[in-house]
Amino acid sequence: MPRTTSPKACSFELHVGGARRYRPEMFKPVALAIALAALTPATAGAQTFTRSPGETAQKFAERALNLPADSAETDRDAHILETTWNGRTVVFVDYLVTTKTFDARQKETVEDTNRFLVALEDTGHGVFRKLDVTLGEEEGGIADIAAIGFANADKDLEKELVVILKWEQALHADYAGTEYEVRIFDNAAPSQSRLAYLQSVSKQFGGNICDCEYDDGAGRVRKQRARYKTVADVKKHLKELGF
Repeated sequence: MPRTTSPKACSFELHVGGARRYRPEMFKPVALAIALAALTPATAGAQTFTRSPGETAQKFAERALNLPADSAETDRDAHILETTWNGRTVVFVDYLVTTKTFDARQKETVEDTNRFLVALEDTGHGVFRKLDVTLGEEEGGIADIAAIGFANADKDLEKELVVILKWEQALHADYAGTEYEVRIFDNAAPSQSRLAYLQSVSKQFGGNICDCEYDDGAGRVRKQRARYKTVADVKKHLKELGF
């Protein structure tokens, strides 16, 4: 499901590379029980926000999450998607957060830019609860959200959340392309403040996660293509898995 951001549509492309070097065989799904999971118990009370009558999704999200006005045009690079999930209105918001830490070993300040994804879910009467979804770590490039959608990925009747992240890898002498990762989350119970990551089913989408060209070390350029770049790709494989 493509995202839209007012006042302009999102491009979903961030041609920003990091200093790390990768070869396709080195890629593996990012360990993601996520820093959020360690920081916030799943049963902790969720923050709630009241949406004003007639308030746009952009204005509401920026106010609730304390983002600057027209946040898509700032260094927060925010994207906002309002949709319906299992019969409820949900506003998905992703945005960048840059942190600086001092690396004692290298004796220098290291800067990381991570992409946070949260959901604001309507619980009724215009009251929305904030659900932490996932964190796109900086891995050779800044994370972006390639797609958001819904599919059956367990045995209940409600649909789960499918998030596809991507990382542009551009600043390498022998490798260039895009890395993808599929993350699937269960729908939240009323007491939860974050979505539960479905690790076992998400792992079924590992392997061939790179859309890239690389030098094989013998002077030949090799190509590799990612298998799961769209929600339709994910749904197809979920059906093959019996969901």
